Amino acid sequence: MTFSKEVLSKPGLVSLSLSVNSATEFEGFSGSKKEILSTLIGIVVDIYRILINMIRIFGPKGSQRDEEEKKAGDGGVKRKSAGEIRLQKEIAELDLPRNVVIEFPRENEIMNFDIRLTVDDSSSLWYQACYHFTFTVPAAYPHEPPRVHCNTKIYHPNINLQGNVCLNILRADWKPVLCINAVILGLNFLFLEPNPNDPLNQEAAQLMRDNPDRFSDNVRRSLRGQALNGESYPKLL
Repeated sequence: MTFSKEVLSKPGLVSLSLSVNSATEFEGFSGSKKEILSTLIGIVVDIYRILINMIRIFGPKGSQRDEEEKKAGDGGVKRKSAGEIRLQKEIAELDLPRNVVIEFPRENEIMNFDIRLTVDDSSSLWYQACYHFTFTVPAAYPHEPPRVHCNTKIYHPNINLQGNVCLNILRADWKPVLCINAVILGLNFLFLEPNPNDPLNQEAAQLMRDNPDRFSDNVRRSLRGQALNGESYPKLL
């Protein structure tokens, strides 16, 4: 008896065939024993083929089922990063000033959000004006600070005309123990105590240092929607 192994056209499917080369293959067996042995070998080959077909039919479905079970075990939701978990906790515990409103433009997306800050301190030059800021929180948060952009054009020494914000805790003074609430409080402080010694708008900072009265007049003009040095501003008051 000899078994030959043939690989069929479909990958992974192997067929065993029995070939009887000569009568000497069954030498020493009576006729009835030869028939029994031949039948047993045929049964073994049939069982082998059935098993191969079962693997071919049910194998991929089984893999798909395992994948579905894995997804079901995860609740079908993308696993949150450490930064997202930290931020989610912060958002739940936010103690916002009464003049600040937080908004999430995209549902289930907490790493990008907006705040609207209305200056409510009458001592501020920007009193009663409302400003829109966008927060983009990096994946490495809190080891990296959030990025903050001012979407409302403003005449301010620490916010340039492109909306970039100069706040110390968003740069060198950022520490992982700080939080979103601290950044919002810092933005509030910029409207109370603008710092001309660490500016982004150099012209505004220079004027604030050299001629505070003229600087204040420029702020008021910008809030009324008037142009300054060829730059137009939205009317906020």
